[in-house]
This record gives sequence, C-alpha cells and structure tokens, in this order.
Amino acid sequence: MHDTAMEIGCLVMNRYSDLPRAKVLELGSYEINGSLRSHAPKTTEYVGIDLEAGPGVDFVVEPGKPWPLEDNYFDLVLASSVFEHDPMFWATFLQMVRKVRRGGYIYVSAPSNGAVHRYPEDHWRFYPDSGLALERWACSQGEPVVLVESFTAGRKADHWNDFVAIFRKGKSKQSLPTKFIYEEITTFNAIAWNHKEPVNASDMTEDMLLIEQAHAQIGELNKRVEVLDWENRANWEERQKAESELLLIGARLSQEQAGHEASRKQIIELSAGLERQRIDFEAAAATVATLQAELASCTAELAAAEEACTGLKAEVEEREASLRSTAEELAQLQERHALSVSILLQREEEIEQTRSELDRVRSEHLLALEEKEKLQARLREADSWTFKLAGDRKHWEMQAQRAARALDQLQAELGVEARRLTEKLGRSEADLRAERAAKSQVEAELAASLAEKEELTRALDQLHAELGVEARHLSEKLGSSEADLRAERAAKLQVEAELAANHAATEELTRALELVEAALGEREAALQAAMHARQESEQKLAARFNEVAQLTSILAQEGNWRAAFTSDNDWLRDMVMTAARMPKWWSWLPTRWRRSREHAFYRRAGLFDAARYLEIHPDVAQDGMDPVRHYIMHGMSEGRERPH
Repeated sequence: MHDTAMEIGCLVMNRYSDLPRAKVLELGSYEINGSLRSHAPKTTEYVGIDLEAGPGVDFVVEPGKPWPLEDNYFDLVLASSVFEHDPMFWATFLQMVRKVRRGGYIYVSAPSNGAVHRYPEDHWRFYPDSGLALERWACSQGEPVVLVESFTAGRKADHWNDFVAIFRKGKSKQSLPTKFIYEEITTFNAIAWNHKEPVNASDMTEDMLLIEQAHAQIGELNKRVEVLDWENRANWEERQKAESELLLIGARLSQEQAGHEASRKQIIELSAGLERQRIDFEAAAATVATLQAELASCTAELAAAEEACTGLKAEVEEREASLRSTAEELAQLQERHALSVSILLQREEEIEQTRSELDRVRSEHLLALEEKEKLQARLREADSWTFKLAGDRKHWEMQAQRAARALDQLQAELGVEARRLTEKLGRSEADLRAERAAKSQVEAELAASLAEKEELTRALDQLHAELGVEARHLSEKLGSSEADLRAERAAKLQVEAELAANHAATEELTRALELVEAALGEREAALQAAMHARQESEQKLAARFNEVAQLTSILAQEGNWRAAFTSDNDWLRDMVMTAARMPKWWSWLPTRWRRSREHAFYRRAGLFDAARYLEIHPDVAQDGMDPVRHYIMHGMSEGRERPH
C-alpha cells in the first residue's frame, strides 16, 4: 500500500467511525507493504475479505457471488486501491452499501493516474465526478446513499494521485459533517454534500502540471545552454588567438637563444685569444727582465771604463728615452689588456644571466601552454556535458553567472600575462642589442690590442737588435758611467710610480664592478617580485579551475539524472507494450500459474528477470509480493537493481 493511501485511510477511520468500538469491513485486505488493519486497535471488530487467501484475509470471496457476511451490520466499509482491478466495480459498490448499517459510511479510494499495474488486471481510473455517479447509481438500485465528500489527493513520495469518495447510507439522526478531510491535505477538484462546485478545480492532472512545468524549465535551460554555447565559442576563438601569439613568442625566444649561444661561443674564442696574448706578454716581460739582468752585469763593467765612455753619453741618453717610451707603452698596453679582460668577464656574466632569464621565460611559457591545454580539455568536457543539463532553473542560473565571471576574470589575467611577457621580450631584445654593441666595441678594442701587440713586438725586436749592437759596442769600449747608472735608477723609480697609478686605476675598476653587482642584485630582486606575482596569478587561476570543476560536476549529476529518468520511462513503455501482447486467457489462470507465465514472457523479452530480482532482494521474497509489481511501485524509486 502506497503512502497517500495509508495516510488517507487512517484519517477516514478516525473521522468517520468510533474506531475503538467500531465494526469495520475492508475489501481487498490482502496485506502488501502495510495494511489499514494495523491502524485499528484490538477492540475494533475488523473483518477483511479478498479474492485470495493470505495475510489479513478473513474470508475468501468469488467475483459476482454474495459475500458470507450479514447485511446492515458494519459501521464502516473500506475499499482502498481495489476498484481499478474490479471489472464490475459498480456491482461491488452495491454489495458494500448493503453490508453497512443505516447511518454508516462507505470509503472508496482508487487511482486517478499512474501506469498500468495488473493485479491480476487493471481496468479503471477515476475522475472528479465519479463519486456523484456512484451516488446516482446506488439510489437508482434502491440503496440510497449521500456523497459526503470526494477529492483527488496530491502525491507525495509515490507517483499515485488517489481519487477518494466517502458516502453515508440512508438517513440518520446525526447530521452530516461540516469538517472534511480534503481541508487537511493537498487536494484537487474537491466536492462535498453542501456544495457541488469543485474546490481547487483543475482540468489538468498533477502529472500534466508537472510535465508542463518540466517543459517550461527545459525551455529556459535550452535558452541558457544556447547563451553559454555562444560564450564558449567566443572564448574558444580568443584562446586560439592567445595560443597562436604564444607560439610566435616561443619561436622568437628560440631564435634569440640560438643567437645567444653563437655569441657565447664567440666570446669563448675571444677569451682564448686573450689568454694567448697574455702568455705572449708574460714571455716578453721575461725577456725584458733578462735584458735588465744583462744591463746590470754590464753596469759593473761600465764602472771600470767610466772615463772611456764619456763620448757615448748622448747615445745612452737617447736609448734611455727610447726605453722609457717603450716602458710607458708597455704599461698602457697592460692597463688596456686588464680592462679588456674585466669587460669580457662582465659581458660573460651578463650573457649567462640573460640565458638563465631566457630559460626561466621558456619554462614559464611551457607551463602556460600546459595550463592552457588543461583548460581546453576541461572546457571541452564542459561543452559535451552542457547539452545534457537539466534541473533547477534558479540554481543553474547562479552557477552560470559564476562561471561567466570566472571566465571573464581568467581572460583578463591571460591578457595581463601576455602583456607582461611582451614587455619582458622587449627588455630582452634591448639587452641583446646593447650586448651586440658591447661585443662590437670589445672586438674593436681587441683588434686595436692586436695591432698594438704587433707594433710592440716589432719595437722589441728592434730593441733587441739595438741592445745587441750596444752590447757589442760596450764590449768594445769596455765601460759605462756612474751617471748612466743613476739615470737607470731614476727610470726604475718612474716605472714604479706608473705601476702605482695602474694599481689606483685597478681599484677604480673594482669599485665600478661593485656598482654593477649592486645593479644586478636590484634586477634579481625585481625578477623575484615578478615570480611572486606569477605565483599569485597561478593561485587565482587554480581557484578558477576549481569553480569550473564544480560546475562540471553539477552538469554531470544533472545529466545522469536525466538519463536515468529517460531510461525508466523507456523501460515502462516497453513493459506496457509487452504486456499487451500476452494472451488474454492468462487472466483466468490461477495467480501462481499466471505470474510464472508473465515472468517468463518478460524475461524472454529481455526486460525483467523476476527470479533474479528475488535472489538479489531477499526482503521482497519474504514479503511474498510479485517482483514486477514491487519494482514498479517501490524498487524503481528506491534505486534497486533491475535484472534483465
């Protein structure tokens, strides 16, 4: 017995009888999923009749034959969910009227909607004026009754809408009631003895109203789906443009990286050349030191022949001036060499930093591509699920607005990220241009250094030749003057002063390098701030992805519900069509034989395996209810497995 039939039957028993002392007769009392008998106290004289023996049945009666019960005896006669199975319910209604005493009440409850449910057959559905028709029929057969109230009840957990009619037999000293059951529950088309116009009149059944509401909701949702589809297509085009721009940026970065690698190789080659020049310069310095040692040895010899070398003072002074100019040129060359080495080291560090910056930008670009691909996959999934959506209109609109805001914000963040990458690329190109200019300058300086080295080499060769001639000449003259020695010492002091000046210049270069390192530290801090801003952007993007995932989950749940609803409707339609093909003479067979044939018919059609259903759900087997009837009335709404 479904929920509304049990609720309304209990209300009728309490309202229209003195239940603890009443005599109650129930037609169709075979207990299935509960019985009205359970509501009656033990002091109630309760009698149940049905076509088959079973729980709750006191007398078994045959269709069309008199009941073995006393006429004009019972205070209340009940027939709940019976008349739809009775091929001649009007005759049964007269039997019920005869068994109730004068002033007693007759209660009839039968479905006004719902699927076919043969038990063993299903003949009728009852509409709002059925109670008035039964009243006129009984009076025409000499059994006067009055329709006290009738109505169609609203559904609850189950899918049935019950038609209810309550009659009183004959006249009574007690006046007819003025408080009615239809006032206490949700009803449609209610009629009572004191008014014949329906209360809460409705030409449409509750099924039709629900279907109309569902169609309206589906129309609204379809409109919303079209809007979202258009927005998704627009967002897809924008993402395609952003993807093409990112690909172009990646190509430019690859080209710039190749240029950086070539520049680095050239710098390595230049460094090797400078190292070779440094070795040559050290060899020249060693040669000069050797020459200085030879000059010192000659000084001792010259001390003995001081008087003989007076005529050669002018020549020696000229040679000393030449040596001083050569030393000055050598010091300048050393200074320029040290400066070139420092500049090259600085350029190499800047190139290394630029390459690390390019590697970081490339990794960010790859991460952005991965995030974009994930977003595209999720959006494709959302697009595929969008066409399956169904459910509550207001909830859907709220979710759609949140998704639209999330997509707008995501688009804005992608635009900001693209502009930031463009600015970084612009800065990288400016740095590359500056680096190329510095490289050109270094190459020019290196070329000048090479030219100076060649000139120095020629000067040294000439000096060696002159020193050889001088040594032979000094050997011939056997002497030198003390004044020449003092001049040599003065030249040495002058060289030491020049070395001190070079040391001061080196300190200035060191301070310049410290300033450059400070500027690099500031740049590194700026890069760290940019990375922090990117992390915050990625966190916001992850939050937007979570919102899209929640929306996707809601769409999937709505799609699963709609698919299950469609599957159940198709299955019920197939069951009805299959039942219509069964032989009509099966209805005259005993219940057990008829059910076994029906179950086999359903199983061969691939619709329902009754034996497997009882095996899976032993509680249904214990209740003794027909498995097909149980699944349609209860199992489907409970989500039980349907074996084929």
